[in-house]
Amino acid sequence: MHNFPRTLEAFVLHALSPVGVEVLTRKFEQMDQRIAPDERSQFYQKFYSVFDNQFSAMDALLNGKESFACQAFNNVLVQYLGVNLDGPKPSLQ
Repeated sequence: MHNFPRTLEAFVLHALSPVGVEVLTRKFEQMDQRIAPDERSQFYQKFYSVFDNQFSAMDALLNGKESFACQAFNNVLVQYLGVNLDGPKPSLQ
């Protein structure tokens, strides 16, 4: 049990995919709606306390959410509009 905080830290900072971050943060949002504000505050204090640098944890989660949103946007562009932003750029003559 003593390794759990380090495992959680490594998982959030280094192993979560953008989809994993999206799922985790959506679960946090669902939990936020169901529990009292004092319990919510207590949960987040405990959650972020396992990180040596709490800002790096928040940064990892935000970057994951941004990556997920970017990928979803790119998927919509490709699937519905036929636009591929990752493809070759047209040459200007």
